[in-house]
Amino acid sequence: VDLQHDAEYRALAEHAKLYTVKNPLNDLFNVKVVFHRGSICDPRLEMAADYIQQLGTDSLTKQQFESAMFKLGSTLEVKCSNSQFVFNLTGWDKNFEPSMRLFQHYLHHMKPDKKAMKDIKSSKKIDYNSFEKDNSSVMSAVLAKMMYGDKSPFLNNYSVAQVKAMDENELISAVQETMKGEMSIIYSGKLNTNQVAQVACETLPVNVPTEMPFDTY
Repeated sequence: VDLQHDAEYRALAEHAKLYTVKNPLNDLFNVKVVFHRGSICDPRLEMAADYIQQLGTDSLTKQQFESAMFKLGSTLEVKCSNSQFVFNLTGWDKNFEPSMRLFQHYLHHMKPDKKAMKDIKSSKKIDYNSFEKDNSSVMSAVLAKMMYGDKSPFLNNYSVAQVKAMDENELISAVQETMKGEMSIIYSGKLNTNQVAQVACETLPVNVPTEMPFDTY
């Protein structure tokens, strides 16, 4: 989809942009909430994307949250790239608002989990050990250095000792900091822009004054 030509655009706030695209094929919606801050700016975010998908909230266990999403016919994924942190929510248009409200609850009430954090640390340690033995990974690091210079994600990555020193709250804090920055909301479905804008303003941190610079890589 070409957002410049195929999407309807609306500024929800100085730092929050909404793009809506009609879905003529079925009654499913997809909404991507994109924060323009990724692993180059904050290396913790790559780990955070994996970690927070293992969490429940202060009132819902991970299983209860997933069950609530399932009952609505919705799914939630979290991904991080060099320059973006993305929440990807998909479901039925008739359940768009309740899905967004459940997503809102998740965003603001994630509950730290020591076991999930331990699993992230173990996975990161394996990644470090594998990197040293993988020629393709070394080549990727060289190419990243050529592209990004001193801001290469390989140079700014957290060490094993730094990751080991993290507690179960730090990665949640990194995500919360990122949500104070520049944001794009990309919706595809049958609802009109006014409907989507209203729900987005009620459920997403649209009116939070931006405090974080966005990546321009």
